[in-house]
Amino acid sequence: MTTKEKLIKKLMKLGLFENQAKEIMELAIPELNKIVPEYQITWNSPAEGYLEVFYNIMMVTIKRVALEWLKENKPEAWCIPMFEPIK
Repeated sequence: MTTKEKLIKKLMKLGLFENQAKEIMELAIPELNKIVPEYQITWNSPAEGYLEVFYNIMMVTIKRVALEWLKENKPEAWCIPMFEPIK
């Protein structure tokens, strides 16, 4: 499993279909790359190359992108609360 595939699976565990998760990842990757411009994230390398904390940190931004996408494209989706920030 690659780094990108692991993050897609994390999105799917939160209630997205695979095609939705893939589309959201395509939107999130440029944003994630902007966050760490001096570091090149290797999206197609083996997922084991990064610690679990890396994935948890990346999910903060990915969940924000997913929430925006859901509100725009699937405003009735049951999983929207899974992507909202904890209050």
